[in-house]
Amino acid sequence: MPERTPHTLTAAWRWVVQEWLRCQNWIKIRTNNQKTVSTNSNGFLSHN
Repeated sequence: MPERTPHTLTAAWRWVVQEWLRCQNWIKIRTNNQKTVSTNSNGFLSHN
C-alpha cells in the first residue's frame, strides 16, 4: 500500500469486503458492456 491516508485505508477495506463477499458467493461482480454512444449532435435540429 503506497501511503496510508483515510482514503486509501477506506478503499482497501472496501476491496477486502468485496472480495470476501464474492468468495462466499453472496455477490457477483460483472462488467456492464454497453455499446458506445456517440455524443455528436451536429445533425440534430430541434424546433420547439
